[in-house]
Amino acid sequence: MDLALSRLSTGDCARTLEGADDFALGGADGPQLAPDNRAYSRLVSQLSAVVAPGLLSPVTTRGPAGFDVAFDTNVTSLDNHAGYWSRGTRGNAVSTCDGRNDDVRSALSVSRLRFTKGLPLGLSVGANIGKLQRTSLWMVGAELKLALIEGLTQAWAPALGLRLATSRLVGDGTLGLTTVSADVVVSKEWVALRALKVVPYLAVGSLWTRSRTGLVDLTPNVDSLACADGSDPLCNASDIGTSRSDLGNDRRFAKLGLTRYRAFVGVWLRYGVFALAVESVFDLVSPQLADSDLHGAGKRQWGINLAPSLSF
Repeated sequence: MDLALSRLSTGDCARTLEGADDFALGGADGPQLAPDNRAYSRLVSQLSAVVAPGLLSPVTTRGPAGFDVAFDTNVTSLDNHAGYWSRGTRGNAVSTCDGRNDDVRSALSVSRLRFTKGLPLGLSVGANIGKLQRTSLWMVGAELKLALIEGLTQAWAPALGLRLATSRLVGDGTLGLTTVSADVVVSKEWVALRALKVVPYLAVGSLWTRSRTGLVDLTPNVDSLACADGSDPLCNASDIGTSRSDLGNDRRFAKLGLTRYRAFVGVWLRYGVFALAVESVFDLVSPQLADSDLHGAGKRQWGINLAPSLSF
């Protein structure tokens, strides 16, 4: 499931492949291939829901002396039947513009190690590092939470807070992707069996995604520089000699700024220093309704997050 953005192209792919009778890397109208920004935007939109960190905690903080260490795992659904996933991920296919991943998973999983520290005035800060399973990609992130109202003892009065979190995808030199989420959180603490704290919580918020790419080689089977100096075997076998045409197939995809609206429903359990958070996350509206910059229909995604932790 590693990314293969070089396959997300439009144009006459067949003419850039070995064995094509009319092999050509460009023509009078320019390069043979162009970035498929429609497919790219939809892949980035779904990937952002995987990269964005879960909430996994109620409003209440542990105060200036408290801190939490957690290991969380989340599973996020994918529209695995969509062509942009089979084209945009490696699988076992050869590295050409016509390659396809024939084993796209219906969900992606992320494992994260999280550290959160309480501060005065209802603040807490956190940092995390995570691995996107079945890929070589990693994530680093940070968050800030502010408890506006907490510690109320009335049965009807919940705690209220705000959470701001960001995550950055690392490990792919062609793609830079950053997510920022802002959420309003409500929770209510209950005590069961005199020792077990049960804290259900609910949150709604926005997820903003910013992405940009470096130069992506849309014809990875051809070395552009080698073709230009006459040393690429495919260019030579196709009798085009020295040609700079393939340099035009090194392209950047469009910069993206996408928005989604999400909700979290979860429960946080604590007994002594041991705690466990379980939550679900889902889109409130379809992604294309949330953002007109998303080309084409987008499928709503859901996720399940689980985080055992030590809470001091």
